[in-house]
Amino acid sequence: MKEFQQKHIVRLMRMMYLLQSQRYITKEKIIDELKISERTLFRYFTELKHAGLEIKFSNSSYTVDEGNTALLINRIKFTEDESIAFVIADKLIENYSDDSVIAQYRHALLKIKTALIYADKKDFVEYIEKKTTSRKRISYNQNRFPNNFLIDVQKAIASNKTLKINYFTYHKNELTLREIAPISVNMHRLWHIRAFCLLRNKYRDFRLDRIEKLEITNNTYDKTKYNLDDFLKSRQEGLNETNVIVQFDKSIERLVHIGKQNFTIKKESETDINFEITFGIDKFKKDEFLRWLLTWGKNCTVVKPLAIRKEIKKLVNELVEHWK
Repeated sequence: MKEFQQKHIVRLMRMMYLLQSQRYITKEKIIDELKISERTLFRYFTELKHAGLEIKFSNSSYTVDEGNTALLINRIKFTEDESIAFVIADKLIENYSDDSVIAQYRHALLKIKTALIYADKKDFVEYIEKKTTSRKRISYNQNRFPNNFLIDVQKAIASNKTLKINYFTYHKNELTLREIAPISVNMHRLWHIRAFCLLRNKYRDFRLDRIEKLEITNNTYDKTKYNLDDFLKSRQEGLNETNVIVQFDKSIERLVHIGKQNFTIKKESETDINFEITFGIDKFKKDEFLRWLLTWGKNCTVVKPLAIRKEIKKLVNELVEHWK
């Protein structure tokens, strides 16, 4: 009974936030957000009206009569620039976070939007939201790898608790159960956990979108024993990084600038006819790097090492054989 009452109160509060966060809102949107029936919706309307929230129906939508209501969320005044910043942050979160963070951020943003003082500012925010878009990144095989563990990982890091994960390794095509001591999280196109793997007894990097299941254990670890400095040192030692010097034609400089961000850049220089980049390429990025170079055809040249040129020639021969 107590749990039911708590859920009921939470839903009523969320409904208040929804009603006060927008100038107008349809019943369909409220039902979808709260996951309730139409009958429950009207029951909530009645309860909020009895509590002092004046709700009006206009243009097939609901709105709060803020001039004649006794139940309003405390107001905070935001500038237009601050409001735009919130909208942009919302789109970035949508694109670069996992589902657990997105859901909690939207709940928080809803409370912030509820606190906007003036109705015209709500119209302004809603207009900016409609004009700001972001393409959601789609994880591979999302039904199997839900990619919604980021908040739990942060909780484990904060409490020095180990994690049990079912982790899929692509190059071995196998799923293993591991217990890890999470040290930090890192965003590099996708979210990664930097951790000490108790199964392998080594520091490892785990992609969140390759985790099938995740559980916070009651086991604690010594954060002075497993730390970020040692992780970075071990990764550097195990990567076998090679410096690769590549010259590109000036005609493709703008296009190269987009793709080069995916690799470690050590040095850049340019002349009137070309520009030169020294990349630090480790064994994990090597194949991706070679295939990226191939896309530029005769507009790029590997200066050194010669071994890289030989590997590219091998890929070219494979392509010729495949397409002849």
